[in-house]
Amino acid sequence: MLRVEPLERRLPMAGDVGLFVSDGNLRIVGDAAANDISIVQTAAGQFSIVGNAGESFRLNDVPATGPVTVSGITNTITMQLGRGNDAVSIVGLADVVTASRLFVFSGPGADRVSVSSARIEGQLSISTGNGDSNADGDTVSVTDVTLTGPLIVETGAG
Repeated sequence: MLRVEPLERRLPMAGDVGLFVSDGNLRIVGDAAANDISIVQTAAGQFSIVGNAGESFRLNDVPATGPVTVSGITNTITMQLGRGNDAVSIVGLADVVTASRLFVFSGPGADRVSVSSARIEGQLSISTGNGDSNADGDTVSVTDVTLTGPLIVETGAG
């Protein structure tokens, strides 16, 4: 007699996220795993970065435990999340400049990008890459955002 036993539920492993602060810029670099992070502005030039799915962080190549607070961010925020089904939420303070420019590149996968309550003194660019053919595709949400430059949103196939 053939028996089938159910397996335990498995979640994808959380990613490793690099945070680099230099000359007023913040660069966030993900990996091939699914990254799920929130970036919340707490004051002018200051952000709290949280891993929502157990991500590990490195701040300027030094291991850091989350949530990680970075300050002195007055210029560009660039995010390169890599492969995987990434999710990123960026929440600014409506009456304070969030960044001079904000670039989000989430890479291949079924990605979710949300930017809200932000004030960008330049360009906001979101590129999600190609989605996973087995998933629902990419989702981009931009709400209550003030821009002085262009808004560019590019989503790939899938």
